[in-house]
Amino acid sequence: MGRLSELHYKLPVWMKSEIFLGVVTLILWLISAVFSLYVMLEFQQMILRVYGTCCFDRWGFQVLRQWSTILFVGFWLAFVIITGEFHYQKMRTESSWKLFKRSYLTLFFILLVALVL
Repeated sequence: MGRLSELHYKLPVWMKSEIFLGVVTLILWLISAVFSLYVMLEFQQMILRVYGTCCFDRWGFQVLRQWSTILFVGFWLAFVIITGEFHYQKMRTESSWKLFKRSYLTLFFILLVALVL
């Protein structure tokens, strides 16, 4: 058995209720949606900074900004919808918590890369 299933037996009864876990899942999902939007904006700014240092074409900059906005909004919507559906279907399972962990680690890594470059 995994560590999460062992922890499940040690929790108080009110923390095991479906309402509590549903609220916690919803709050974590909303935080990940907002945080992923922020990460996407920072990543777009990183791309524009890199383009601005090597190329000084104003029209190319505008086209890159518009197309990257469309692309990142599509990625963001896909991320929010897919993870929301996954958490709704797999609530109270270990795979839901693992997806939260992987999502947050990936977002922190992307944010770190965007802020360093």
